[in-house]
Amino acid sequence: MEMSRSGRSRLRVVGALCVILGLVTAACGGSKSSSGTASSGDKKSGSSASVKPGAAGIASKARDIGGLIKLDDGEAMWKTRPASESRVGVTKTEVVLGAHMPLSGPLAAIAEKPGFEAIVNAVNEAGGIHGRKIVLKIEDNGANPAKAVPAVQKLVQEDKVFGIVGGQITAAQQAVMGSLAQQGIPDIAPNSMIAPIAEPTVKTRIAYGPSGQLFGYATGKYILETYPKAKVAYLYQNDSYGRDSAGGVKYSVEKGGGTAVADVPFNLGASADFTSAAQQLVNSKPDVIFVEAQFPQAVPFMKALRGTLGSKIPVVFGNGQPEAYLTGDSPDFDGATGFIYEKPFSDYSIPINKVAKDFFEKAGVTYKGGPALISYLAVAQMSLMLRAMELAGPDLTREGLMEAFEKGFTGDWSCSVCVGPAILGPEDHWAGESLQLVKWDNASTTLKAIGQPVSYETSQGKGLRQTAPELIKGQ
Repeated sequence: MEMSRSGRSRLRVVGALCVILGLVTAACGGSKSSSGTASSGDKKSGSSASVKPGAAGIASKARDIGGLIKLDDGEAMWKTRPASESRVGVTKTEVVLGAHMPLSGPLAAIAEKPGFEAIVNAVNEAGGIHGRKIVLKIEDNGANPAKAVPAVQKLVQEDKVFGIVGGQITAAQQAVMGSLAQQGIPDIAPNSMIAPIAEPTVKTRIAYGPSGQLFGYATGKYILETYPKAKVAYLYQNDSYGRDSAGGVKYSVEKGGGTAVADVPFNLGASADFTSAAQQLVNSKPDVIFVEAQFPQAVPFMKALRGTLGSKIPVVFGNGQPEAYLTGDSPDFDGATGFIYEKPFSDYSIPINKVAKDFFEKAGVTYKGGPALISYLAVAQMSLMLRAMELAGPDLTREGLMEAFEKGFTGDWSCSVCVGPAILGPEDHWAGESLQLVKWDNASTTLKAIGQPVSYETSQGKGLRQTAPELIKGQ
């Protein structure tokens, strides 16, 4: 019998993960005090097992947000919620949401702030959610736990946010997620897929995707299918984010008969010259190089590998998906492959990609050749939060939001840029459970899809939990 997600233990392939305990002090944002009203007689509104989208009987009010996000007040599941539930951050006219991301530091280039703000502005112009405008508060976490803790403290204690959306960068998210869970504050679609964030079914956290370990398992499987008995060299960010993904790849490759010939971790904030690291990997004579790095580090590495050393060793990217940040002329990345959670954004034969490009350019969010993947991540993350808010109804509560996630995402909805549907439930708090293999083709300056998406959904009988039970059990 398959283990539930909440009962799975961690994969121990590269040593213990350094999980930073939530350091945010207890804050008033988690109280049950109400700033709104609810029908005290509606005691069963939050417990009906049969409630479905549209069950509240509210008239349809469909809106199309820039062609990217569809909203409809008629999708509400409840008209009112119990009076005892938390309405912190909610008034009759506004709802306050918070986000923390690296506006400074070595990963500032991938902060999702422009995309988040463009989407929220468009939603507000279209009338908001159930008549409420969204007030978005964004704080700088510097990709650093020491900076993330006070940043989120401010959001919770001073700004009194209703919930957090898209917490960005693993180390920062690890530092605050425990406290957010303890206070009952919705923590929606954090932009990290390491096991301690993605694996446990925490009542108030909806993970954006499956853990880096399972992601790595899928990547390792692809490597062996492409390069049988492969000798693999590894370059990865030297923290729990990098080790989680690289560990899954190593486990998968070694179980399938491949071998590791080099292991080169790097530290954020260190020298941007990756020539020495690239030379070490090349000297190990691998069949393929696996890289777990974000865009600011992947670009100089690929320049060193291809431009300085002239190496043509195939490169497969992990969770960081740096090749998907690139458009236009990117010769160093030609032929690089990796899995992504969203549509291959530079392929304009896919209609939504042209829509997204036009939307973000109109909003002043411009990148070389079109919207970067960070804008697509913003669409996916904000879409999840917005739909759950619609489902939760006009009497918005934290408890109603989380119940909407558990009962309203049954596989008939997918964000416009996602490669698969969102299927959620009480024991299933992963939102994005499909991956698309892609390859950067420099001749056409296009990120091209390879084959069909890989699904993690157990209900489809094809998920990695069936093919790697020993990985799930943490052996």
